[in-house]
Amino acid sequence: MNANELADALQETEPYYSTDYKLFDQAATMLRQQQEQIKALRKYMEAQDKHIVDLAFKLVYAERGNEVAKEMSNE
Repeated sequence: MNANELADALQETEPYYSTDYKLFDQAATMLRQQQEQIKALRKYMEAQDKHIVDLAFKLVYAERGNEVAKEMSNE
């Protein structure tokens, strides 16, 4: 069960008192907000992971380019 499913379950329960309903509704809203924040953070992490891999490849190519240039200057 994820946070959105729990939020739905909270809002579908029939509380005995109106204050319970307000509390359940607030809890459900909070869970949905947190679920959206988690999604956004996951997307951000995926983008950062891709960026790190791209930078690593650029570094390897740059280092190899420096090695080739050094080899050619020694000839």
